[in-house]
Amino acid sequence: MKTIDFRNKPDRTKIKITKISDFFEICIPPYEYHLSIFFMAPFTFFWDGLLILIIREQLQLPDFHRSLFSLLPYCAIGIFLVYACVFILFRKISFRIDRHEISLTKTLFGRKIHREITIPKREIAKIIFTHSYSYRDSDGDFITGSAELRCESETKSISICGRWGGRLFDPARGVVKTESEVKWLAYEISEWLDKPLMIIERPTC
Repeated sequence: MKTIDFRNKPDRTKIKITKISDFFEICIPPYEYHLSIFFMAPFTFFWDGLLILIIREQLQLPDFHRSLFSLLPYCAIGIFLVYACVFILFRKISFRIDRHEISLTKTLFGRKIHREITIPKREIAKIIFTHSYSYRDSDGDFITGSAELRCESETKSISICGRWGGRLFDPARGVVKTESEVKWLAYEISEWLDKPLMIIERPTC
């Protein structure tokens, strides 16, 4: 690991940084035209449209209560698909630093959709930037990963961007589009907290 310095704000970035006295905030906008929405939206329309037609047919049966009960798992899937599409298009992420703590908040239409992650400001020990990487493992599989940025204390960690445990609809997975944006955010956070910024190299091929 080594100290790095990335000062330049990338062109065309839509990420906003606010600095006011003892308050610092990074606002990461929604995905906009994320590739997954082009596959998910048509499938969601198909799934929910077909489900509505089936429910309408079932309502004409004398024992429709039993039939509708059997459709509940499919209705749950339909609701989840709608939520996933709305989440991709409209969710926002805010990373804040005030006098006492740093926090990460995810919102949808102004309402928190996940538990806020916080760490006392005085406990932050290091800020870590990891380059994007790609390599082949021992089985010949091609492994890739996006650039990562996180703030760590002795017991907790807040990831601003990069991998988030591999969950499919994790709010911050891949939302920062370029590595240059991650570098810029890393420098800004390091400068504001007056903490050394460290870099970790990953294997590439």
